[in-house]
Amino acid sequence: MDRWIEAKRVDGGWVLNGSKMFITNAGFADTLIVAAKTDRDSRHHGISTFIVRGGADGMTLGEPLVKMGWHSSDTREIVFDDCFVPEERLLGAEGRGFHQIMHAFDRERLLLAAMGVGLAQAAFDGALAYAREREAFGAPIGSYQSIRHRLSAMATDIAAARLLSYHSAGRFDQEHPTATATAAMAKLLAARVANEVVDDAVQVFGGAGYIEETPVAMHYRDARILRIGGGSDEVQMEILAKRLGL
Repeated sequence: MDRWIEAKRVDGGWVLNGSKMFITNAGFADTLIVAAKTDRDSRHHGISTFIVRGGADGMTLGEPLVKMGWHSSDTREIVFDDCFVPEERLLGAEGRGFHQIMHAFDRERLLLAAMGVGLAQAAFDGALAYAREREAFGAPIGSYQSIRHRLSAMATDIAAARLLSYHSAGRFDQEHPTATATAAMAKLLAARVANEVVDDAVQVFGGAGYIEETPVAMHYRDARILRIGGGSDEVQMEILAKRLGL
């Protein structure tokens, strides 16, 4: 079970203890940014971030997790057991970790929104090509209303997610006051669109979409994490609700 990593001040630096699950690329990283509790009684003001070198004494990695999707992404647990970190590797000021993390989350959510748009587009492109070439009852399946209307709706949803992602990226570049909210909107919409579009793409492929020979099967598995990683749908909606004064 996850718990906060705690950092205790010692002569010349800090000692980290604790663990964190689901760390992306943990097995490949030369450098890690670790958020730890430097003051357990100060809530979010008691979080600081540290630069930790890969392979540091006192840091161990779990075995790679076997995931439903994102098979090329190394994901593991990291455990710290009296891992010493020199004073100069405190990142920024003590107690500013929460603010650093939140700023990084805006960027991450923009990237995940873009990933959602790209994944949805790839699934759509595959489904469109298949609808043009696959024939049933003497005609391409794309000529049938149920298929062409499905593809039309998919194209519309992707366009909406793409435009909101572009809008959100612009707000982020401008350091606009609504940048956090628009990043949450973009991530929420693009992740949902990716999941809906890829599900429709599998439906267009039919049985062929359920076997690993077609890329759409990979897209189907990969899309689901977009509604969890970087803050779940529920987290994004909570961010937006607070911006609405609720």
